[in-house]
Amino acid sequence: MDFALDVVRFIHYAAALQLFGVCVFQSLMAPAELRRHLHASSRALAVPSAWLLLLSAISWLALMAGTMGEGWADAVDPAVMLLMLHATAFGNVWIGQLLIAFLLVLVLSSRRGGKWLWPSLLASLALGSLGLIGHATIGVGVMGIVNRTSQVLHLLASGFWIGSLVPLLFCLRAMHNSEHAAAAQAALQRFSGLGHFAVAIVIATGLANGWLLLRDTGIDLTSLYQELLLTKVSIVGIMIVLAIVNRYVFMPAIANGGPGLNQLRLGTIAEIVLSGGVIGLVSILGALSPS
Repeated sequence: MDFALDVVRFIHYAAALQLFGVCVFQSLMAPAELRRHLHASSRALAVPSAWLLLLSAISWLALMAGTMGEGWADAVDPAVMLLMLHATAFGNVWIGQLLIAFLLVLVLSSRRGGKWLWPSLLASLALGSLGLIGHATIGVGVMGIVNRTSQVLHLLASGFWIGSLVPLLFCLRAMHNSEHAAAAQAALQRFSGLGHFAVAIVIATGLANGWLLLRDTGIDLTSLYQELLLTKVSIVGIMIVLAIVNRYVFMPAIANGGPGLNQLRLGTIAEIVLSGGVIGLVSILGALSPS
């Protein structure tokens, strides 16, 4: 059951990050003409992500009920799941998570779903609220508030960075079309500018989260939690180096038919692959004790 829970957490985090990224890219970074051009591709990414978010939210609740109860029998018992929702801190957050996921499915699946503002707001709530469960519950008073705030900001900044990588590939593809090249270049510049702030927030909140969780434990590399955390930090470090190369080496090489466009595409794909490893580690770390 623990392995199943890790898998479900991975799917849920990946879906939440992807939804936030694609919705924000469409609503904030893509100019109007590019937004219309990318609408079909972005919707084809967002709708399955919304369904995965909803189904994984239900599965996560069921597996939590089984973990806290007596195994698989309780995992499929509606009475136990209802008890989880009403009698635990996790359940209090998860009522909102289920409702938001359901609304995202409705809004994005609607044939009138041409606007991206409401999905962006809902996706930000879905992703941000994940910062209120698990290790975010550590600490009381001011330290508890600081911990939760840092976790939420870390998730939203990560969602902007990681979740925008696939839409960025759509944008790079549009640059091959002379009709949309200028708008795609503008979106790329916007993403690049805001990406600096997102990465800075990821680093700052990541350091804060690590200190808040380990301040009483200290450094102990024999701890599985700390070993996996160090691995996660290492992968994020590689992603940051890749992002810098993408921005300051590959982007300038796009002009005048240079090789930068293909290089930037390959660099973005590499970041996507590495981000999958980060999400996988986060899914496992969330079930481990920092001590």
